[in-house]
Amino acid sequence: MGNIVRFFVSISFVLAMGAGLASCKDKIEPGTTQKEPPLFGEPVVVETAREVQWRPVYKAVGTVKAGITSTLGAKLLGSVNEVRVREGDLVGQGQVLATIDPREVEAALERAKASLAQARKALEAALSGEQEAKASESLAHATYRRYLELKKADSVSDQEFDQVKARYLTAKAALKRAQAMVAAARARVREAGAAVSAAQVRREDAVVEAPFDGVVTVKHVDPGDLVVPGSPLFTLQASGRFRADILLPESKVRHVREGQEVAVEVPALRGARLKGKVLSLVPAGDARSRSFVVKVDLPVTKGLKSGMFATALIPLEPRPAILIPSSAILYSGQLAGVFVLDSHRVVHFRVVRLGRQVEDKMEVISGLKKGEIYVKQMPPGLRDGVRVEVAS
Repeated sequence: MGNIVRFFVSISFVLAMGAGLASCKDKIEPGTTQKEPPLFGEPVVVETAREVQWRPVYKAVGTVKAGITSTLGAKLLGSVNEVRVREGDLVGQGQVLATIDPREVEAALERAKASLAQARKALEAALSGEQEAKASESLAHATYRRYLELKKADSVSDQEFDQVKARYLTAKAALKRAQAMVAAARARVREAGAAVSAAQVRREDAVVEAPFDGVVTVKHVDPGDLVVPGSPLFTLQASGRFRADILLPESKVRHVREGQEVAVEVPALRGARLKGKVLSLVPAGDARSRSFVVKVDLPVTKGLKSGMFATALIPLEPRPAILIPSSAILYSGQLAGVFVLDSHRVVHFRVVRLGRQVEDKMEVISGLKKGEIYVKQMPPGLRDGVRVEVAS
């Protein structure tokens, strides 16, 4: 009980002392004035917040890819005799990459050549038969015409005339058969010639060559492997030209068109900014992510490789914004703010909400109004409530 009494007595004493101090604080003794804010030790650089037309940029991520990527496949059945390249090798157009056992296709070529030779002999025989048939038909036709004149003069009997006429018709039919045999023989020669050409092409397919200058990225076979038509042998990327496949959400697709110049940043090249051009916009998007692929052509750049991470800067529609230098912003934990001058040149720390970064400036979404004066370059030691001199 005594402790409780002493506690209330202490509280009463503290309250009484506070009331006395408050009454004394309200009194201003004669001859005293209110103290001015302290003056900062050096002049500060200030600037007036202005609203400008700013074109924001959307950063779309993507991947660098080779301009041309081809998977070379086998065109015939056979075993791989030799492989002359490895992954990472630079190859030139026409360079031999591998060879496939050509014995089967060479045998097929010999058979095709033999068939062609036989077809040509058959054609020669058909042409000879055609010449004989033409001679017989010509003789029969001449005889028929003479007997026709004799028939008109009643110098031959009907039986003799009919025999001559029949021999002429027979010779005429034989000529047509001979001509048909020649046509068929010519067709067989053409067919056999086509088979020879196909066999020659298949023999050339036994030697796998690079279709363009590039680099071997994947080697799918080794010597001794059995391959069939369509089996992958090598993956080859064209050297020189690259593109960036950028993923763009459907809400930003309308800001891209073919032929548009787009800046592309590649962090692996120490943040190099490349000047790209939009090649195409893939018309079908991903139904799950609602994104579309934009293919951006990239200039020839040393060190650029397929698979590198890339960021495309897509310009959006312009809009008004307040932009201030990054040097004017003071960060305190997760908060950001600027020092704003009042009419008495006293600075006050103002928390601001920041938006996107534009080169060396930051967008201020809220906390700073157009026409307000803020400290442009933050000097060390500046604090809230001090009076400053403005640098000229």
